[in-house]
This record gives sequence, structure tokens and C-alpha cells, in this order.
Amino acid sequence: MTGVRWLRGIYWMLLGVWLGTIVAIAIAAPTAFKTIRAYEPTGVLREPFRQYPDQAANVLAGAVVNNLISGLTVVHWLCAIGLVVIVLGQRFVMPIAAARSRMNHLREALIALAVVILILFTFMLRPKMDTAYQVMYDTTASEQDRANARDRFHGLHQWSERSLTVTLFVLVGATLSSPFVVNRSVKLG
Repeated sequence: MTGVRWLRGIYWMLLGVWLGTIVAIAIAAPTAFKTIRAYEPTGVLREPFRQYPDQAANVLAGAVVNNLISGLTVVHWLCAIGLVVIVLGQRFVMPIAAARSRMNHLREALIALAVVILILFTFMLRPKMDTAYQVMYDTTASEQDRANARDRFHGLHQWSERSLTVTLFVLVGATLSSPFVVNRSVKLG
């Protein structure tokens, strides 16, 4: 039964880390923008951004937040993969009644939904945002193309915020439903 305890501990750790990194993004992103804007940086931008000195704070804060999200997305993927493996593995150590319970199906569905959102964020939303961002500051693009890219970027950014918010609530739901499945499904003697 020691293996079951390890499995349970790793499950809670992965769920907590994934949830915690989303909260960290929610706190760090606006804080980075607020702080960098307050310092009004000038002369710190590289080409092609030097042509937009009035946007220096936003460009710099955006770069910080983009790197933060890129790094934490790797953590999200590690947590998601680990959770999927553990949830599938738990089916082999759970009594049949616990594995077939509604609460277990709810927990599994919520974790699956969080993984689907992560897939969409990583492979659809982020690449489109990166493309729009590149065009926004492309000095060879027309002003109209840059304006269209800016509008597209802001729209995608809103979807990005929504996806993180939905993932946060989905993982909170998975966390709240987990004790009814994980802690009561296997007797530890």
C-alpha cells in the first residue's frame, strides 16, 4: 500500500503545482505590467521595437510575461501528463465501485477538460498570438496590417485570459472532487 500513498501524494502535488502556477500567472502578469509602466523605461528596446518608444513599457512587460508563461506552460504540460498517467493508473488500484463512481467520472472529466484547454492554448492560441505580435511590430508591414494584427492580438489575448480562468476553475473543481475519490477509494490498512 506504500505505492498507493506515493501515487496519491504525487497526484496532489501535480494538481497543486498546476493550480498554483495558474494563480502565479494571474498575479505576476498584471504586476509586471504595472511595475514596468511605473518605471517608464526608455532606451532599453532592441530593433524593431526602437521605432515605438511610446510602447517601451508594454513591449518590455509583454516580453517578461511571455517568457513567464512560456516557462510555466512547460510546467503545466508536465503536471498534465503526470495527472493523466496517475488517473489512469488509479483505475487499476481502486475498487471497481470507486472507479465507476460519479465523483470519479467528474474528477476525470475535469482533468481531461483542463488538458484539452492546455492543448488548445499551446497549439492554437499561442502560435496565433505570436504571429500577430510579430506583425504588430514589423516595420515592413503596412500600417493597416499592423493595426489589424494589434486588434487580432488583443482579441486573442482576451481568449488567453479566459482559457487560464476556465482552467483555474476546472482544476479547483477537480481538487474539490478528488478527496471523495482518492482518499476514500483505497483502504490503507
